[in-house]
Amino acid sequence: MSRDKDFPSQRPVKTDWSDPELQALLKKTEQWQIDQRRNFAAEEVQILLRWDAGMPIAARLVDVHDEFFVLQTSFPLPVGEHVRVDRRIGDQVGVLWGEVIQGRAGMRVEDRGRGGHFFWLRRGTASK
Repeated sequence: MSRDKDFPSQRPVKTDWSDPELQALLKKTEQWQIDQRRNFAAEEVQILLRWDAGMPIAARLVDVHDEFFVLQTSFPLPVGEHVRVDRRIGDQVGVLWGEVIQGRAGMRVEDRGRGGHFFWLRRGTASK
């Protein structure tokens, strides 16, 4: 397989990590975080599994979009699980309905301390 002569080859670059200019630049970036979460303020919520069965369980609502929302729990939820989310909106209780479409364990230290599971739920309605 021949190489494309217009495509630059990759060569290792020697870096002087003790260079004062590089150190100053690195110092400026120490507080940066790569975070895909929007500026949504996480909310403490109560969830009911299978929409209306059993006792409410504490969870966190960490993101809401038009077609889906994200929950953080201290326990796993199976894909396909129907969930009702009760959230406080002022003096009222708002309700989100959803079906688990994906889940994963939390990877950040602060997330694991609050409950190590994240779930993406497709927004829906109460009709069964």
